[in-house]
Amino acid sequence: MEMSAYQSIVEYYAGKSLFITGGTGFLGKVLVEKLLRSCPDIKKIYLLVRPKGDISSKERVEKILDSELFSRVPEVNPGYKEVVHVVDGDMSKPFLGLSKYDQNLLHETVEIVFHSAATVRFDEELRLALTLNVVGLENVLELCRNVKKLEAFIHVSTAYSNCNEDVIEEKFYPPSVDVKNVLEIANWMNDQMLNEVTPALLEKRPNTYTFTKSLAESLLFKHGHGLPIAVFRPSIVGASLKEPMPGWVDNFNGPSGLFVAVGKGVLRSMIGDVNAVADVIPVDVAVNMLACVGWYAGTKRPQSIPIFHCTTGSINPVTWGEMKSIVTPYLWEYPFEKAFRRPNFSFEAKELVFTYWTYISHRIPAWIADILAKFVGQKPKTK
Repeated sequence: MEMSAYQSIVEYYAGKSLFITGGTGFLGKVLVEKLLRSCPDIKKIYLLVRPKGDISSKERVEKILDSELFSRVPEVNPGYKEVVHVVDGDMSKPFLGLSKYDQNLLHETVEIVFHSAATVRFDEELRLALTLNVVGLENVLELCRNVKKLEAFIHVSTAYSNCNEDVIEEKFYPPSVDVKNVLEIANWMNDQMLNEVTPALLEKRPNTYTFTKSLAESLLFKHGHGLPIAVFRPSIVGASLKEPMPGWVDNFNGPSGLFVAVGKGVLRSMIGDVNAVADVIPVDVAVNMLACVGWYAGTKRPQSIPIFHCTTGSINPVTWGEMKSIVTPYLWEYPFEKAFRRPNFSFEAKELVFTYWTYISHRIPAWIADILAKFVGQKPKTK
């Protein structure tokens, strides 16, 4: 491409209308913030959001847009709230639960789609994981087939969708079971039957999250023909490195939950290999690359579906042992409020040793704490 024909990322997104699913999630929120701050000439960002309890979809988004995460956006994009348009919907419903008006609005105006909505719970029951991670994607694809000006469809997968493989390249790995067959099985089986056959379906995968994300990729490659699709595979997404502020995180998922549990003194021992790579990617690094993938898919228009990994791998590895050494001093320097005990954590490679410390450091102290709680009239905290 000649330099005169070159279009920067900011220039590409200028005047564009985007549709984002999962915009209220951890990665989705940072993506919206990054686009509004770094690409202030975006025409419109449509967010698919469902009400939560008594809080409407618009109220949920307004609270996010007023949060500290978006504190830097008004400096460069004072009218950023007018750019964001909330559409009521639900990933699990046909046509995403959208009204006819909103369906037509998206069909006529959207040019770029970021699909990041998913359940990231590892222990999710298979039926719900299929509904959110596979059927949800199917519903988004159905919508996109009628989007008249679609330039790019970016599906957020995970680097662990093929964790049963020893080496994972940026290519599609067909799952051992057909995605349509799994969906049909889930349709006629009751919950008990489906839960019983889940281990056999997972095979070498550790949980329903990685399994359903693999099935979602399979759905894309089998039924996404004719759409400008790109697949984005991040590893573990953690707190921000720089943007919009260093160390920003708003949940206890992944490594954040681990660090909090250790800092509170609740978690003392965990089975694991200290030499294993802790493949944690800062959320702002992941979002920067995600925006780049959208630009690449929209400007290059690749003939086949490109796959992009966002991981440390062996290029810039940090082991779990090194992660412990990095984090521990901060837990002492900045202690948590209402800590159960002082932080003291270790990985155990042998299951027997881990079981021993589970009772010595976890179960027995928890039982003692519950007995003391009963004496002072409080409810026990362990099950």
